[in-house]
Amino acid sequence: MLLWLSWIAVLSLLIINIFFHPTSFFQTGTTLVGWLLLAFQVTINKNENAYILVKRIKYYFTNPDCKWNMVVEYIGDFDTDVFNKFTEIIGESEYKVHNISSTRKLIKVDTITFELSIVDNGKKLNLAVYDLEVSYRRAKNMIDEEIGRYLEKFGSSINKDVDKSTFGINIHFKEFNPYYGLFIKRLKSKEISNFNVVFRIEEDRVSVTKYNIEIYTETIQSLNSLTKKYLKFSPH
Repeated sequence: MLLWLSWIAVLSLLIINIFFHPTSFFQTGTTLVGWLLLAFQVTINKNENAYILVKRIKYYFTNPDCKWNMVVEYIGDFDTDVFNKFTEIIGESEYKVHNISSTRKLIKVDTITFELSIVDNGKKLNLAVYDLEVSYRRAKNMIDEEIGRYLEKFGSSINKDVDKSTFGINIHFKEFNPYYGLFIKRLKSKEISNFNVVFRIEEDRVSVTKYNIEIYTETIQSLNSLTKKYLKFSPH
């Protein structure tokens, strides 16, 4: 009700000033601006689509940094040849390999450092990216054009050795997670100061906290889709 009343007041003042008192438009401009700001704020608070649109515009222009942590777990039968398979799919990009042990290596490709480790006597292969600083606009293309293409190629090269795979990503916002505000607006209790939201989308899981979005899937395609949806502020 407050949303409609605020916009009715703004439109009424605008019509009166333009059609009935055009000479006093500038005199009443302050009042009109005040009502306009009120209507705008009420719209953001009451309408989720308006809230998401404003956040999308803000993040596009401010382009804040966020921090990515990603872990891919492959279950199967692996030996040290998987390290060569990973470097083979890099292509023409420059890379450096740092040997931590015979079963663990760091491979830096451009600005991204991948950690590959063979554990559980070769029954499990972990691929991780830790604390990667990514700007908002770059993050929207990260899965498609950077990390994603390496994961897809690597997955294809070791496909015959993999029985199951899981993909997890944590996107940490240095400032307030915009989706946290979206969910907290839905709560009626004013006594809640902190909460976590966990929900499933078919076989995938999404978790929303005050500063993070975590996504867990079983395919790179699902990870790609969900990550882009949330970074583009178009969630389910």
